[in-house]
Amino acid sequence: MARTLPLLLGVPLLLGVAVLGCGEIAAPSEPLTTRQDAAPVVVDAGDCVALTRCVSGKRWIDCPGEGEPRPRCSSARCAWISGATPCGFQGELDVETCHCSGKICPYDGYPRGFLYAAGASPWAPGQSAHVALKIDSQLVEPTFALQCHDCTAAVGSINPCASKVVTVDREVPGTFVLTFSNRGSEGWNLEIEIDPRSGATSICRISFTREPFCDKTGPTCASSGTLTINRAVADAPNKVWGVYDVTFDDGQRITGAFPAHDLNVHNARNEPWCESTGECACVEQQPRHSCADKVVTFGCRSAPKQVAVDPTVESCWYTGIDRPSRCPRAFANSTCAHEHPCTPPDGSSTGQPCAADADCAGGYRCVTADPALSRGTCAVPCTSEVECAGFGAQCRDALKVGTSSRRSYCLRAPRR
Repeated sequence: MARTLPLLLGVPLLLGVAVLGCGEIAAPSEPLTTRQDAAPVVVDAGDCVALTRCVSGKRWIDCPGEGEPRPRCSSARCAWISGATPCGFQGELDVETCHCSGKICPYDGYPRGFLYAAGASPWAPGQSAHVALKIDSQLVEPTFALQCHDCTAAVGSINPCASKVVTVDREVPGTFVLTFSNRGSEGWNLEIEIDPRSGATSICRISFTREPFCDKTGPTCASSGTLTINRAVADAPNKVWGVYDVTFDDGQRITGAFPAHDLNVHNARNEPWCESTGECACVEQQPRHSCADKVVTFGCRSAPKQVAVDPTVESCWYTGIDRPSRCPRAFANSTCAHEHPCTPPDGSSTGQPCAADADCAGGYRCVTADPALSRGTCAVPCTSEVECAGFGAQCRDALKVGTSSRRSYCLRAPRR
């Protein structure tokens, strides 16, 4: 009885693999090899092998022969090379400096952009392939969709989740690659890569920037999920469509679907679940700035967030801007007891001896009328006599102890 490889994508006839049914493929008696290692390695002039003898992925090239993965560049691209070096990839890429050296190298910015997207660790066939691939010949061709289910994480940068128009690039460098992008200056794209030999499938968020420094940011790849397509990608890559649902270790979940198109770049209309950056519809009711609030709601109406607060003096609030949604929200401030006390001062601490503000209750300052003194008394700032009447004090100028900061405070006349 033939053993089966669930969720692997086969190539009928070409690989001697017979399709049994949806999502399940019979394997040959011998394991599939990832390179043509069984045949003698023919090394071309210059100690390199023809690129046609290798298998290429988006960021890796797997050649026959021996050789640990190392980064190399041609005049057009960079990749992690396994096995022998393919001809034309004699440019040596230094991961630490992001610099390519040799007679053959791409333009200066490309190596930095490559490492910014790929990271500093070697890429190889099956890299981060944690997505289960299924084939369903009955799958109806869908309309384009792409949704991030954590809105606040999605709208923090330029990305296809926050765009109503997404550019789709369909490539077949050896593997089948779909890239969903919003053509901006910095952010991340979503990339699907399928190895037709094994069915190994990865779906990753790939960082990009037009002006990269030597920063090996690297990808964030889905740790689980499924991709269902209508046919084997090796049969007719321009007639493949599918649906996917994947989850990342940071909690982001992305779902979507793509129809079949030719290999040319095209723009797909998207109805993003998250509003675009700068277009977030903020919650209508702004949070009250009070320590009595145990929960504060803020952010987008489509994806509101809540934070809990312990109703103590140390957990007062101040207004700020929530960066992902660009909406006003309240932030906890442990030092606001003096600036904006939760309970207005009742005057009971007025005149209490002190050496610093910390010696006084919330809302009070340690002040003195004599700049030569290193100690003073606790007092509340004021703008008129009316504010001090209930404290049995007068509104007079004074200095904060140890500073030259002068303003009016509710001060009691010194005892004689």
